[in-house]
Amino acid sequence: MFYKSALEDRRIKKQEKAINVVPMLYHVFTFRKFVKSFFMSSISVLLKKNKQTTSGLYPLYLRIIKDRKAKFISLSIKIEESQWDKLNQKVKKNHPNSNRVNTLISKKIAEAEAETLDMVIEGRVLNTNSFQEVKGKAKTDFFSFAKQYVDSFENRGKIGTYKRAKYTIEKLKEYYGTHKLQFNEITVTFLKNYEEYLSGVLKNKVNTIQSNFKIIRTIL
Repeated sequence: MFYKSALEDRRIKKQEKAINVVPMLYHVFTFRKFVKSFFMSSISVLLKKNKQTTSGLYPLYLRIIKDRKAKFISLSIKIEESQWDKLNQKVKKNHPNSNRVNTLISKKIAEAEAETLDMVIEGRVLNTNSFQEVKGKAKTDFFSFAKQYVDSFENRGKIGTYKRAKYTIEKLKEYYGTHKLQFNEITVTFLKNYEEYLSGVLKNKVNTIQSNFKIIRTIL
């Protein structure tokens, strides 16, 4: 009896140990996934030789690669090819404002890295409205952009599609509670919560929810 009891205690301890390991492995996996996603992104500065101006200058661009997609952002700076240090990605001292230009480049790279990190944390994907602050532009309101998209169907005489798209956006407005929704607020968590609202509160069917999300994803 004592021998059986000892074996049973060992079995229970092994089970408890296994149970405790599972959440730990989950956190390790999640962290590794986060690190992999962040470090698969890259940010660099390029001298665009294919965009030479009539005065013989070349523009500098920030190139951001995330999820195997590239985005180019103009730094609104034009320099001579001889003034660019390609290896170190900075302006050489033979440029009259090299220190100021290099400070701006460092600032834009830091902003892009911060935005990339936020995108990884929030589960956002790269789209046309990503990195608006790095561009020096105000954040785009989703509802304003969606209105243009919806109205385009009416202008083309696609009244049925116009009505469905308009109703979809009106439901999202009612859920969110305000008339301004920034693109960077539409995260994976936001969409999951909205899906639960559609099914739980509005009692929408699966096909209706899928149709709504198809319209939202098209706008995104």
